[in-house]
Amino acid sequence: MQYGRTKRKNRLFSLFLLLCCFLLLFGIFKTARPIVTVFAQTTAVNHATKAVNKTVEEYLDTLQLHYADIAQLQTDTNGEVVAIRIDSMVLNQIKTGVTAKIAEVFADIQTIHPGIPIGTLTGSNFFTGKGAEIPFSVSYSATAESELSNLFVTRGINQTQHQIVLQVTANVKVLSWGKTNTSEIKTQITIAETVIVGMIPEIYAGANDELWPNLVE
Repeated sequence: MQYGRTKRKNRLFSLFLLLCCFLLLFGIFKTARPIVTVFAQTTAVNHATKAVNKTVEEYLDTLQLHYADIAQLQTDTNGEVVAIRIDSMVLNQIKTGVTAKIAEVFADIQTIHPGIPIGTLTGSNFFTGKGAEIPFSVSYSATAESELSNLFVTRGINQTQHQIVLQVTANVKVLSWGKTNTSEIKTQITIAETVIVGMIPEIYAGANDELWPNLVE
């Protein structure tokens, strides 16, 4: 009889311990989930940003373009720059090529395996970044589009720097712990530049200027 009571007590105690462990794990999960989600989002966005920058830089390196390959300065009889003629065909090649290369990189879902410190999971600023790292998987996909624009920057007395800037906008969808979040990243790279002495000249494109309305003034 005494043995039966002891066995029942042990069983109840075991169930109590299991319940405590479950509640503890549930509390940890509830606290850690938003932290892991933010950490995963930040990590994936940083990874995608580096991938975009690397892809654009490598593609531009293969083209080996200079300012004169994209734009021609036109002067008046006094040698003053009065206009800049943009080669819209070259710019179209750059825009199309960059977008295609980025699409190749993100053709498949990217999976990365970052590690998050145990201290970070506590949600305490004091323990953030401390302790051993727990590895986990983050999957993300991305789409991108590119645009080209002109930028004039004053560089001194009667001097203006003309930059042709490529801006890439990517939408990154991150899947972590069953939740999907989307972030937008933008990166700008100057693909050509020169310093012009005198007033800011007008800009116009070639025969296909309808492709580049933002380049026509």
